Amino acid sequence: NSVLIAPTAFIMSCPFTPEDEVPTSSFPEETVLNPPMTHYDRESLFTSLTERVSYLTTFLQFTESDADTLNEAALLLEPHVPDLVDHVYEHLFKFSVTKEVFMPRAGGHEGPMVADINNLTLD
Repeated sequence: NSVLIAPTAFIMSCPFTPEDEVPTSSFPEETVLNPPMTHYDRESLFTSLTERVSYLTTFLQFTESDADTLNEAALLLEPHVPDLVDHVYEHLFKFSVTKEVFMPRAGGHEGPMVADINNLTLD
């Protein structure tokens, strides 16, 4: 037996809201607060291209319309792709969490390895 407590029981007074006004949720009324969850096998995201594409398109809510838009813009964007890619990598290297992804892993890597993330460069 679970007890359901009304969300208003947890609403604290706000110094910016007049005492006689009850704060409302910022969620639209039709928002489902516990939406159904889609399950993907984590391992298959790394081993199955089909599963990975399915997950990414669903997660990003990427539609056929989005694909059409990108295809239409491809000729305009193509000359700028090298610069766009450079800017993305520059941005990724500004944050330790995303820069760490580029640290060499043990196994399967040949050649010199960078031991310290601070020595990892875009070169």
